[in-house]
Amino acid sequence: YTIEQINHMRDVFGTRLRRAEDVFPPVIGVAAHKGGVYKTSVSVHLAQDLALKGLRVLLVEGNDPQGTASMYHGWVPDLHIHAEDTLLPFYLGEKDDVTYAIKPTCWPGLDIIPSCLALHRIETELMGKFDEGKLPTDPHLMLRLAIETVAHDYDVIVIDSAPNLGIGTINVVCAADVLIVPTPAELFDYTSALQFFDMLRDLLKNVDLKGFE
Repeated sequence: YTIEQINHMRDVFGTRLRRAEDVFPPVIGVAAHKGGVYKTSVSVHLAQDLALKGLRVLLVEGNDPQGTASMYHGWVPDLHIHAEDTLLPFYLGEKDDVTYAIKPTCWPGLDIIPSCLALHRIETELMGKFDEGKLPTDPHLMLRLAIETVAHDYDVIVIDSAPNLGIGTINVVCAADVLIVPTPAELFDYTSALQFFDMLRDLLKNVDLKGFE
């Protein structure tokens, strides 16, 4: 059977998983300070597994200009995907929602918001746009706002992130209901994870989440 056929049978028998209409879909962020700890592998395989279970899943490349998750699904950064196809226009206050950036994948039930190299501009331009009064909310809450514009179409949101502690990663942390921090059993990876949790503690002390907890 194909995934489409299995999902059809789930629909016929009423066994397909769905979130309640009055419940906001859970947002799962995958983040770490260090590269090479399988963040994107975790994000991609988690999103694909949830889609296999019949859920409607949106995989978001939150701030990673490498676009590895995009390439996993056949969207090559800077070949198929350019700045206007990513979250960048929304981050910079040029779009009111992110429906323009959603792309299908070969996995039924799994869509992706891809990225490309231009997404690195959020680290240098986001605060400037905020100072100019061009953003609808605080800069660290832009990703959460982006997700809210399309959340009604999905059961679960999964966010992949870049290995840094910049404003993009802070957006991922502030947008997520659940944060997965991949930590291979290696000394440097463990030390990096401790540093990342220190950053999270300081962030949650000093950042105004505007009522979102």
